[in-house]
Amino acid sequence: MTIQQNLELAVNRLDVKSAELDAEVLLMHVLNRDRAWLYSHKNDTLSPIKSYKYRRYIKRRAKGEPVAYIINNKEFYGLDFYVSKNVLIPRPETELLVEEVIRILKDNSIAIDIGTGSGCIPIALAKNTNKNIDFFGTDISKKALGVAVKNAKKHEVKVGFLQGDLLEPILKKGILKNKGLVITANLPYLSDEMYEENHINLKHEPKQALVAKKNGLALYEKLLKQIKKINLPMTIFLEIDPRQAKLIEGIIGRYLPEAKIQIKKDLAKLDRLVIINLQ
Repeated sequence: MTIQQNLELAVNRLDVKSAELDAEVLLMHVLNRDRAWLYSHKNDTLSPIKSYKYRRYIKRRAKGEPVAYIINNKEFYGLDFYVSKNVLIPRPETELLVEEVIRILKDNSIAIDIGTGSGCIPIALAKNTNKNIDFFGTDISKKALGVAVKNAKKHEVKVGFLQGDLLEPILKKGILKNKGLVITANLPYLSDEMYEENHINLKHEPKQALVAKKNGLALYEKLLKQIKKINLPMTIFLEIDPRQAKLIEGIIGRYLPEAKIQIKKDLAKLDRLVIINLQ
């Protein structure tokens, strides 16, 4: 069968809006070629081995497995990241957080990403700033940190990854000094109800990295309790579900009453990013 025939069969089998794109991406991965090559060689015949591998990929995608997990790769902020089923797939909406942090990062400061997963946030920040900044990432999952370390090596950036519960490993290490401090967090923020609403699209990703108690905000509340103990000026960036804006404002007011709060909308005009300033 030719490349064109394989693509047509794959598109017919995939019952998703992105069928054509998914079929192309998976075949490009099998052949290690770009899209331009694919269509300039559409009459080439696939070898039996390549054809078999491609059919397996299409079968997995037809069962709902995300393309990123099949090819172990996802683009985020213009960078390619290795991903496995031990981490969430980086989302485009999280790029808003990176953009806003880059705007305010200053020389001689510390940037800490809580619940770092694949490490996409601190790595994207490190790749896009030329300032004297110490980058760190924490995660409770040892397997997730393995993915983050692999990505940091791939992109040749220096990020200190620590295992532990939210800010605890940072506090234990005594890393915080009288420097500018930025904390970022894209923690599990879905409630059980929110998760069930979108279970079909999320079932292949680690549930513990998606769902939290207390309307999805239990971990953010725990983080804010930890931050309350730090007597330093800082800026905090939290990604949320748009339905949680009022709830998170209430929690912030309870633990950090002196804080200035700003909520930014994503490209879909939905409340997505909470920015907390403490001076």
